[in-house]
Amino acid sequence: MTSFFIGFDLRKFLTVQTLKELQEKSRWLPRHASNVTSQSGEEGIIAKALELLRNRNGGCIEFGAWDGRNLSNTYNVITAHDYRGVLIEADAMRFRELPQSSSISAAKPRRR
Repeated sequence: MTSFFIGFDLRKFLTVQTLKELQEKSRWLPRHASNVTSQSGEEGIIAKALELLRNRNGGCIEFGAWDGRNLSNTYNVITAHDYRGVLIEADAMRFRELPQSSSISAAKPRRR
């Protein structure tokens, strides 16, 4: 196989970006951060991400759910947007604090 190299100025075809410019472009989603019960703005980010999805099934999962509300990333979509949730909590004491509701399924922790 023969290879050919055609000389051209590569800079005309590529947009050179600084690391700072790339970081700015990648920060569009965190700009939507906001909290209802989440700790670091996850609910706003989740809401914006859900806006971008065409097909949503109305379900969510939370690992480390505690009581289903405290520092929850899914509480708002379950209560305000009629999503159904599966909340997983390994700590037996915290698991007992999970609400029992028709919109939430809570998996019991296994005994060791």
